Amino acid sequence: MASEEEFLKWGQQPFDLFLLKRWNKDSPESYRQQASRLAMEYVQMGVQGREPYRLAIQNKQLASPTPDEIETIPKPFQTDQERECLLSDPSLYNYGSCEWHKIFEPLPQLIIPHSPAGHYLQGLREARNEAIREFEDDEVDEIDYVPVYTAAVVNWIFIEDEQTLFGGEDGNGNGYGTLRVVFFDDCGRVVWEEWRAIADADFCGLYFDGSIWDWFAEGFDERLLGQSYREDGVCGPPYRREG
Repeated sequence: MASEEEFLKWGQQPFDLFLLKRWNKDSPESYRQQASRLAMEYVQMGVQGREPYRLAIQNKQLASPTPDEIETIPKPFQTDQERECLLSDPSLYNYGSCEWHKIFEPLPQLIIPHSPAGHYLQGLREARNEAIREFEDDEVDEIDYVPVYTAAVVNWIFIEDEQTLFGGEDGNGNGYGTLRVVFFDDCGRVVWEEWRAIADADFCGLYFDGSIWDWFAEGFDERLLGQSYREDGVCGPPYRREG
């Protein structure tokens, strides 16, 4: 049975509400299959699709799961460490370089922002409009989309993979001693990825002084864009002005 403390804890995050609402106790899927599928659905809904759940938490409209629901639905989904994004066992999250996105299955809360969907979407719209305006007004020779890509990012992760640990070269000339940084949007799509020398990276500073955003402007290379943000990609240019 869930303790009083556990009873109060569950149902207080947006994904809790989504999971409790969408859970099908008669599903032929295993628990892990259904939970992982719902986690990815939650991620791929985008900021607008998740907005009702964020608002419910903001307005204190918390879920009131029964003790049995706690034990059978949200509680088995994450450990306390995962719930707080404190990951200390690499063997549990070893998805490989090509399937890093599976980290969203146990940790859908990596998809932020916690700000209103309207703020995020407005920021994207304003960045696109400004980039187009500067070009049309002859202030720049070519459209600078870097501010648009920056506005699209909601979070990023550092990936320490075999290449980082054991060396070897990839197509971009990145080998031993580099750390892969992936910036993703509100649906978990790669906006941009970067490799930086571990010795040169002040990771605490990147978080707290905002300098991580400078990486977008330093030596911008379209080859580092995620497929969705390349020209004619689902989220890529060309863009049109929006009202």
